[in-house]
Order: sequence, then C-alpha cells, then structure tokens
Amino acid sequence: MEDDARATLEPRTVTLSDVAQKAGVSISTASRVVNERAVVSEAKRERVLAVVQELGYVANSLARSFRLGETRTVGVLVPEATDPYFMHMIRGIEDVLVPEGYALLIASSHHQPDLEVRYCQMLAERRMDGAILVLISQTLPRLDRWFAASTPIVLADTLSNDAIHDCVLDDNRHGINLLVDLLSNLGHQSLGLVVGSSDIIAGRERETAFRERCAHGNLRPLIWRGDYSEAFGESVADAVVRSEATAVIGANSQISVGLLTGLQRRHTAIPAELSFASYGDVANAELLTVPPCVVRQPAVETGREAAHRLLHHTRDRSQEKPSVVLRLRPELVMRSSVGPPAK
Repeated sequence: MEDDARATLEPRTVTLSDVAQKAGVSISTASRVVNERAVVSEAKRERVLAVVQELGYVANSLARSFRLGETRTVGVLVPEATDPYFMHMIRGIEDVLVPEGYALLIASSHHQPDLEVRYCQMLAERRMDGAILVLISQTLPRLDRWFAASTPIVLADTLSNDAIHDCVLDDNRHGINLLVDLLSNLGHQSLGLVVGSSDIIAGRERETAFRERCAHGNLRPLIWRGDYSEAFGESVADAVVRSEATAVIGANSQISVGLLTGLQRRHTAIPAELSFASYGDVANAELLTVPPCVVRQPAVETGREAAHRLLHHTRDRSQEKPSVVLRLRPELVMRSSVGPPAK
C-alpha cells in the first residue's frame, strides 16, 4: 500500500507527446520546435513553446544523444583552469559553443603529464562530440589511439606537426620581439628571460625568439629555465638581481607574478634598478604599486577561434581536410615597469 500511495504522489514526467497533444500538433512538429531542427510556422512554434513552459517540459538529452549519435558535449583540457589566461580562453570557447547548444566538460592537468594522459583518455571514453586541448607533454602522438577517428580535435596554445589537427596559438615570436625591441630601444644591453620547460611549445618558441632577437640586436641574453609556476619565478629573483641583466622578462603570467613577488621581497626598485616586463598580462595589474608592462595575449580570441574550428569540423565530417595553423598576434601594453637602465 505504501508503494502504491507513494507512486500516486510522485509527479509524472511530462513527455513530448503530452506537449504535442496539448498544443494540438503532431509529435514530429513538437520535436522540431523543441530541437530547433526545421522550420515551423510561427503560430505553431509559439503554441508549442507556451505549452512547454506551462507543463515544465524538459527535453531528454540522453535519449536524444542515443538517437542522433551525439552528446552535444565538448571536452576542454587546459593546464590550469584557474590561470587567468586559460579562464579567458574558456570564456571564448563558451561564447561560441554554448549558443550552439553545447555543454563543456572542463578538466585541468595541473601541469602533470600523467594527469594529462588520464584526462585525455577519460574524454575519449565519454564519446564527446569534439575536444579542445592545451597539451603540456608528449601526449599528442597518442591522441589518435584514444579518440575515435571521427572525433574532431582542435589544439589550442599547442602546435602539431602531424598535419592532422587544427592549431590555434600565439604568434610567440612577434610577442617576444615586441618586448626585446622595447627594452633595446630604452638602452638595455643585457636582458634576462625567466622561462619554463622547453618541452612546451610556447616556452620553446619564446626562448628561441628571445635568443635570436638578442643576437640580431647585439644584446646579451641571460636565461633562467624552470617550470611555469609562481614558485619558480619567485625563486630566481635573487639570481636575476645579482646578474648583469638590467631588464628581465617573465615568459608567462604565473612566472611573472612570482618574479614580481620575489623582487618586491628584496625591495628592488622597479624600474629604477631593474626594468620588468611580462609575456602575458598579470591579474589586477592596475592595482600594483608599479603596474607591469606586458604583452597581452589574445586569450578570448584564441578560445573563440578554436571553437569555430571545432564547429567547422563537427558540421562537415564528409572528408578529410588539410589542417589549419592559426597564429594570433599579442599586443604590447605599455606600463610604468620599464625605463632606461640604471647608470
């Protein structure tokens, strides 16, 4: 008896058939309105939508996924979702994919290669409609073993040499050249670069561009290499100050935050004693005592372009197409952390 009573009290799930019957249309018409799959007269569309709201109908996305062979879900893997750069990139991805009816499944590898591998495998197992990946290790050659051949993959802030996957990333050479030229024009002859592992394409390209631009301008390059963390940036502050460098560049925003912290701890006067610049904007830069000069990365645009490339492939899987490598140019933001070298 208790089970019977409980069953009568539980509300019955509203079905598409209920919506169609109350709106006075066929189930196929109601389905077309709910799923926005075909043109329906404005009168019928408004009638169906009014009933949907009245009855509280919620589409069964799981059943729809089985029926259509799609999940309307895109996997996004980044090294650190709390990093402002990747937060803005994800915002750009959302700007494009959410209006198209996609949900994002976001994962952070926390700069750990083993975790990156595990998340790639998990995203592949969940049969996403596509994936946008920012890779920090040698995971790339294994992607095609995990993801189905029909699953579109776009690489962001990552470069592929296999001519299979579209890539959207910074023009790292242009960004470094902007900073080196600025400091050179101010009179600096010895420039420092604090950079992470060369296993990551962005770090490798920025270090290479830094060396080449310094050579072009007869400048002395000084390089400190570690990982892409605030802790590493802070740890090298003493070495930077003791060196011959009269200006230093942090190769990404996290290194730069740590480096600034270390320099402030040492009471280093910026830019009177040492000019400072960052590849990548620093959060709340305008609130700092000396706002840092930066190369601002097009993070939101990178996310949007990656999402557009993914949509392009999800809409047309009829044939293989040559991969696209899209380089986006960062811009120089002048602030008061740079000046002529100390005399």
